Amino acid sequence: MRGQRLVTACVVLAAWPGLAWAAPQLTDTTSAIRVRVTAPAPVVVRLDADAVPQRVLQVSGLRQVASFAGLTPGAYRVVVELPGRPASSLEITVGPREHVTLHAAIGEGAGDESRLEVTDRARNGEGADLDARWLRDLPEGDQVWSLVETAVPFVITDRMDNGGTSTGRTPVMGSRGASWATTSVSFGGMRALEPNRVGLMPFAPDATAASAISVTSGLTPVEADTPGVIVALTPRRPGAGRHGSAQASLTAPRMVAVNPYLDAPAITRLSSFRDVGLQLSGPLTGRAGLLVSVVSTRAEYSERALPQLWNSEADSLFAHLVARPSESQQVRVIAAGQRVAAPFEERRQFVNRQVSEQGRFLQAHATWERVTAGGARASVSLGAQRGTFTPEFTSSDGGTVDRVTEGVVPRPVSSSVSSQWDARATFAPRVLTLGRTTHEWRAGVDLRRASGTMEVLALPDVAEQVGGYAARVWRPVGPVADSHRTVTHTSGYLANRMDLGANLTVDAGVRVDLADGSAAGAGTGISWRAVSPRLSFRWARGPIGLYGGAGLYSDPLALSLLSHGDPGEATADVHRWHDLDGDGRFDPGEQGVLVSRAGRGAAVASIDPDLRGPRTFERLVGLELRYRRLLTMRTSFIWRNQTSLIGSVNTGVPFSSYREVQIPDAGGDWDGPADDLLLTVYDRLPASFGKDAYLLTNPTDANAFYEGIEQTWEITTRRLLMVFGATAYRTGTWGGDPGFGPLENDQNVIGERWERPNAAPVLQGRGFFDRAYVGKWSGSYRAPGDITFGFTARYQDGQPFSRVVVAQGLSTGPEMVHAYWMGRTRFTYTLTLNTRIEKGFTIGGRRAAIRVDVFNATQHRNEVEEDVLTTPQFRRSSAVQPPLTVRVGF
Repeated sequence: MRGQRLVTACVVLAAWPGLAWAAPQLTDTTSAIRVRVTAPAPVVVRLDADAVPQRVLQVSGLRQVASFAGLTPGAYRVVVELPGRPASSLEITVGPREHVTLHAAIGEGAGDESRLEVTDRARNGEGADLDARWLRDLPEGDQVWSLVETAVPFVITDRMDNGGTSTGRTPVMGSRGASWATTSVSFGGMRALEPNRVGLMPFAPDATAASAISVTSGLTPVEADTPGVIVALTPRRPGAGRHGSAQASLTAPRMVAVNPYLDAPAITRLSSFRDVGLQLSGPLTGRAGLLVSVVSTRAEYSERALPQLWNSEADSLFAHLVARPSESQQVRVIAAGQRVAAPFEERRQFVNRQVSEQGRFLQAHATWERVTAGGARASVSLGAQRGTFTPEFTSSDGGTVDRVTEGVVPRPVSSSVSSQWDARATFAPRVLTLGRTTHEWRAGVDLRRASGTMEVLALPDVAEQVGGYAARVWRPVGPVADSHRTVTHTSGYLANRMDLGANLTVDAGVRVDLADGSAAGAGTGISWRAVSPRLSFRWARGPIGLYGGAGLYSDPLALSLLSHGDPGEATADVHRWHDLDGDGRFDPGEQGVLVSRAGRGAAVASIDPDLRGPRTFERLVGLELRYRRLLTMRTSFIWRNQTSLIGSVNTGVPFSSYREVQIPDAGGDWDGPADDLLLTVYDRLPASFGKDAYLLTNPTDANAFYEGIEQTWEITTRRLLMVFGATAYRTGTWGGDPGFGPLENDQNVIGERWERPNAAPVLQGRGFFDRAYVGKWSGSYRAPGDITFGFTARYQDGQPFSRVVVAQGLSTGPEMVHAYWMGRTRFTYTLTLNTRIEKGFTIGGRRAAIRVDVFNATQHRNEVEEDVLTTPQFRRSSAVQPPLTVRVGF
């Protein structure tokens, strides 16, 4: 009933008093300027900027609105003209996703004073925005993912980059209780391919080609099709004149500190880094311009003080063509290609773990847009992408994986090819005024088809230990053919932004999503239908603003969900492993009885034909206090509930196929008896061995929640920019697998949670991205003498984990069991400070600069990982933050 009432209200508000179409607002960081005009006669409102052609709108009658949407963040000049009167003008700067409202009051008489002033500034959706100045002044401003990690207040990532150790790899990120699997990334409206099964995205964005980065994760309008983090990059536009720039930066081995702790090494340590880039921009004709950016990055680093040095690479070529066939039309074409190389994420399945992975990605996107003199906007976009990941290994001999310290046993190594094409059409008519209300309607249609192909390259036998004890050996069975999966997604939305008087704005809309996916040769596919209404409001009067809203979101249909029942997926026969010689390796003659069958292939898995897509219901309310543009304070309260989460249920071996067993648990106080107790674990009955059958379905208790309070302070002056964001929150969720990593403790991970009882926590707990208390502080100061100082400081509570007990004496071998509810305990908090100092000067009439970046400038060595096993070493630090690192750039 709650969703039905919200749908009805949004449909009525969006359709009143008529229907229309509009451009998406969350695929890039575009902004809008609205001018409310009070005048005795028709006036002309003109918008001027160096980067875009002049826009002119005529407004007639009393209390009309001139709306300029789809603007690139930057500086603009608004001019209001009434025949026979002096023109009124105002210079304003618009940030990413910002909607600026102005009031133009023109008096009745010729001698009456005219006024043009800013009355409100609002952001489209909840999140954080980094414009061109932030990208230039902050440390790591040329590295998209590390900047999101350290500067965006309400986003948590799984990597601590510290100067370039994440080169060539995308992080997994989450915010406000959303899974990393729902993250969306776009560049100029070109939406990147979805993350693969380990969270890597076939896209390596070039931050030097971006003029702004916007990260949104809440209160999004109907244009957004995901409840997850939305990272949108606005590409730099070619300028009116020829322009070029180049940059280079490096870190040498002696510019990195050494961690003095022998028993708790740095989780990563940079050895060397170099980055070079070149950007060229200028006109091709009187109505067309081109920007080209080339960047090449190399990094060498170690992990956990091991002698092996890893090499990561990232090369990018980006081109942006902007043409104006006429004053009312614009054509934008983006073409990009990247090549990356990094350590293979699932290399632990091999004896020789020196395995790298190559990635090659291509993107092309074209948009035609027309803006009429009356303010109506229409656009059509077409895009195509392709990405490949190819592991490179010299030996296919299987290794040994410890389930407690290294995570789940990886699936057999595969190469993958993913591709996507999309088409979008949007339209927004001119603003309509009815009495004292104005209406800006918008709607759009989006078609997207994604496909993925996987080829198994090797089938190594992998031995599994649990806390150092020999447990099982996984012997993969190859698929009958390569995997081919496709997903077709069709969506449409209808929305209406209404100014209900001078102070209240309401945005109401409804989107419809139709998603269908299948794997070649599979018995069952997935078909989802979702209606997602959104409603938001903002009341502003002087320096005070109240805002809030509610909405439903649906998870996008991922290609990875189609692995269940896919004939192209490998399976595995899991046997007991008896390590007779104690060498920690699986040798001939050590294989025991078959205990289970694993994998997602058609031989053991299938999809529930009634599978429903996960849904998120969000409510948000907030207060904003603003003093001009100098100081803005925002406080938000957010509630989210997720339902119909997806899990894999072992229908062939239900929980009734186990018997309860009590095992002793020494507790966290190993030497004292005060916390000793008996844990209930489950021993599988031998009669069920090998009868496993996995069904992808919606388990009855598959849900999650998020509750949070967020506070943001922003200071903006000519020389100083500063943003501080803090949040306190809690989540309740089920992890897909036992363990504390993002590929285990996340609600969208399809793991063992509902497949076997020993993997099921007693109660819901904290997910991987739950840090309870987080504060991030970023600032930039441009001092006289062309000197710039920038910094990013970050505090976040430790990563949640559960104490682990090894249950021995079970028929299937030793198993890892959580001793209490998931995420009850935390590692130590993380604290980092990164700084940048830049000095500019002139060489031959050109500006040049030398900069120095220092990462982890305070040399904090807080732990980022502990020993989670119940032994005398429980909670011993096993890894700490990366050490102080210096980078010099020109």
